[in-house]
Amino acid sequence: LTPTVRDAARSAMQQQTANEAVEVLGVGQDRYGRVPAGVTFIQTPQPVSVGVARNIGAAHARGEYLLFLDADCIAVPALVAHVLAAHRAGYDAVGGSVRLEPTDRWVQADNLLVFGDHLNTLPAGPRQFLPGFCFSVHRAAYDTVGGFDPRFVGAAGGDDGDFCLRLLAAGFRLWFAPE
Repeated sequence: LTPTVRDAARSAMQQQTANEAVEVLGVGQDRYGRVPAGVTFIQTPQPVSVGVARNIGAAHARGEYLLFLDADCIAVPALVAHVLAAHRAGYDAVGGSVRLEPTDRWVQADNLLVFGDHLNTLPAGPRQFLPGFCFSVHRAAYDTVGGFDPRFVGAAGGDDGDFCLRLLAAGFRLWFAPE
């Protein structure tokens, strides 16, 4: 089954961190009441692109690090701890991995093509691109490049690719953390 926004939000709220506060924000429209209690939800008057939603969330977030998690992604319990460790090792942006679930072969083939460089079975290391489905960035780096470009629209709008290119051009370091 495809995870829902409720599943994603709960996985974010259940992060196991040592003395780190985790603020969970949601952005968009909750027409069906799926956002659980404990999430600060920012209602938009109409549907917005992923990049616009990420920028709205970043504008409301209070932390030094911004972690973007798509509504159909489930965070492992120690995601925040792993991401913070990579940031503290000197990486400005950190991307998570995807674990493919058994599914229809055409969906599986598409997922392999799209996420092949970011599977959970691959080693950690520097990257030129990090997909936005599970992406963390130091707020200073986010502010330096001006956030996500709101002109990118659609499910695969390219906002994350553009954002990574601008981070690299500004001298920031990107790290893939499969764990």
